[in-house]
Amino acid sequence: ADSRSTASFWWEKDLRHALSSHPNAAVGEIGLDAIRYDPSTGELCTPMERQKEAFELQIRIATEMQRTVSVHAVQAWGPMMDILNTKLGKKKGDKPPCIYFHAFGGKASVVDQLNAACRPAKVYYG
Repeated sequence: ADSRSTASFWWEKDLRHALSSHPNAAVGEIGLDAIRYDPSTGELCTPMERQKEAFELQIRIATEMQRTVSVHAVQAWGPMMDILNTKLGKKKGDKPPCIYFHAFGGKASVVDQLNAACRPAKVYYG
């Protein structure tokens, strides 16, 4: 069964157009943020489920168009690993060619897990 998200976003057409117009452009910064809360409600500014849907779509577009992605995760390694491990395949062409983890602040043990989850993409940390 296909586990792809069926969520839609207003920006999808614009992103595809921008990438088509700029063949050397990367996708990003994209990612998940589990600590940005709305002070008036105490809820995440964007619910994690919606963030996950957006991230999955963005990474699928990057894969389809063979673009590098710049990823940032803030206390959301679990949900990110879940998407990388279960929503995307492990064959060439199932993930973007290159994944750059911007401002990586994860533990050293997370690096091995991310490298495995991102295969066969080239993975970089900054």
